[in-house]
Amino acid sequence: MIIRRATLRLTVLYSAIIIGVVAVFAIGVGLYATIAFDVEIPGATEEALDRADVTLRAALLICFGAVVVLAPPVSYLLARNALRPVRASLEAQQAFVDDASHELRTPIAVAQGELELALLRPRDGEEYRTAIGTALDALGELDALTRDLLLLARDERLPEPGPETTPDALGQQLLQALPAEVRPRVRLRAQGSEIRLAQPELITRAAANLVENAAKYSDAAQPIDVTYARDHDGLRIIVTDRGPGMPPEDAARAFDRFWRADATRSTPGHGIGLSLVRRIAELHGGRARLQSTPGKGTTATITLPDTEA
Repeated sequence: MIIRRATLRLTVLYSAIIIGVVAVFAIGVGLYATIAFDVEIPGATEEALDRADVTLRAALLICFGAVVVLAPPVSYLLARNALRPVRASLEAQQAFVDDASHELRTPIAVAQGELELALLRPRDGEEYRTAIGTALDALGELDALTRDLLLLARDERLPEPGPETTPDALGQQLLQALPAEVRPRVRLRAQGSEIRLAQPELITRAAANLVENAAKYSDAAQPIDVTYARDHDGLRIIVTDRGPGMPPEDAARAFDRFWRADATRSTPGHGIGLSLVRRIAELHGGRARLQSTPGKGTTATITLPDTEA
């Protein structure tokens, strides 16, 4: 509705501008012709000058009428083209809101259901503790999901330079952020000099998402290789697993918000882990990419530039 009204308003505005410009041009030509035909031209009779004046005015009227007829559809096409980025942005925003509301309803329904069930009849203390614990877990999931969604919705880069840190320090922060059962599987390699990043804690969050994703979809006996490599272009974080991999069409959509491959829908998750990785990289002026081969595993890479002090 908003886009439709804006399109109509722009169509009217563009039409008025086109018709107004052509009208001014036609009036100017008509006035110039009137003055020119009033001047005596050697060899030209008055009747010939009158016919030329009438012909010119008729041609101007015909052209002006054609412009009046063609201006609205042309203006409509121009208005639609001008509003195309706005339309795409609104559609993306609406899709994001729809998907987010769907994901937010799940933990809310779990918490509400557990608490309502606990109140149906008197229970002992252990049953109440179990119900409250389940509700708190759902609320904790809701809190984490809300923070992730707010981060995904950010539309600006992080301007402030952060403190200097080393790839090794970032690697150690990653190990601390990982669940205890995942840490033994990580084979960490860090190399390079100090680097300045806007918010290292967000970088650790992105790397942890990649490692946890690799642990979720690969055999528990298989290691996960993590490399922090500092070079002249900045920092590269490479996470490689030996899981089942994915076909190219799935790898191409892996960073899309709320998207999940058919083979992974039975695994717990919301489908925003990789999109959050890409958003964090973009906020730091970097990028994230994925390379995967079915049956051989997946390699995810985050490339980050050094933030100027």
